[in-house]
Amino acid sequence: MEIDKIKTINLMDQLKSARKIEEYKLELQKAKDLNSQLDKQIRDTSFGSLLREKLKEADKDQLKISKHAQARADERGIDLRPDLLQDIKSAVDRAREKGIKDLVVIGKDTAFVVNVSNNILVTSMDKMEMEGNIFTNIDGAVII
Repeated sequence: MEIDKIKTINLMDQLKSARKIEEYKLELQKAKDLNSQLDKQIRDTSFGSLLREKLKEADKDQLKISKHAQARADERGIDLRPDLLQDIKSAVDRAREKGIKDLVVIGKDTAFVVNVSNNILVTSMDKMEMEGNIFTNIDGAVII
């Protein structure tokens, strides 16, 4: 009888130990899963941050045309073709190196006011508009 009691107690202890082991295994698996999720979030966040940063840099390098400048170009028959925009962008880059913030880019038959800090073509004008016009709030000019 005493032996049966000891066997029963021993079996119960083994059962409790087995349950505890299973509980520890489950806790360990939960911890591993959580760690894996955190690693993924960190990678995703790092990738997302890097992507946003690179897109900002690429966007910073692009010359943007304001709605006003586009409307004036359309009204005045100024064709903002890619080679002209590239010439303006080059002028803006050179002006930026000199610390210029607001620039007038003067071409043969056109002039463009550009906010260098934001890479925005603010307005555009043709030869008729340029004659007798005063450019204000400009701290630099480039002739293309």
